[in-house]
Amino acid sequence: MSEKSYIYAIGRISVLETKLLPSSVIWGFLEQSWEGIVNQVRNNWFNQEVSDSFDFDKFEQYFDVERKLTFNTVAELIPEKRLIEILKHFNDFRFISSAVASIPYPLLLKYLRKKIDYKNLEIFLRGGEEFLEGGFYSVEFWKKSCQSKELRDLSDDMKMLKEELETLYKEEENYLLFFCRANFERKILDESKKLFADPSRLFYYFLLKDLEISIVRFFIYGKFYGVRQDKLKRVLEVYYG
Repeated sequence: MSEKSYIYAIGRISVLETKLLPSSVIWGFLEQSWEGIVNQVRNNWFNQEVSDSFDFDKFEQYFDVERKLTFNTVAELIPEKRLIEILKHFNDFRFISSAVASIPYPLLLKYLRKKIDYKNLEIFLRGGEEFLEGGFYSVEFWKKSCQSKELRDLSDDMKMLKEELETLYKEEENYLLFFCRANFERKILDESKKLFADPSRLFYYFLLKDLEISIVRFFIYGKFYGVRQDKLKRVLEVYYG
């Protein structure tokens, strides 16, 4: 697929990126009530009429619709069926493992392989043995590491990730694991902003929008159910760390 196929798509995505909530707004959620957060995002985020009263099922419907709209918007801009399938299975690591070898775009390939490395590191730290093919580190590497019970020759970013995951496991802060992985993935796809016409930029927007939905959801529910302020703040520290 030629780069020209993605020029229009990147133009559309560039416009959509300007509508993402800036970090200053998201950090501001810490000082707001759940009603305040809903009002903050009502006009430029929710694409449906939002109730002023809290209804868990309705909010779940709102978030589900928002995710489907995001997927449809990005999928319509992708001219390659195989990439649409990867987008559809964005968090299905086994599917990604089976599809990664067919990706010809360097940054997108790097991102997907790093994604598999993350999952394998998680499996290792949890004491599992069913590792996935397709990452930068082979299945044999992970199995040998299991036998020796130590990890050697990790890249700097993987060393940092290992330390962070170990801390989260030790402190039993499992609710932060999603945001830890999100931060790891976001940093990889940050490079896509330098590319003029590359599908990785579409995946980058999809990732950012999915994370935005997750953060808004976490804060609305967290505020309503009285989650401690330090736990809410920790989410942002992990994600923006």
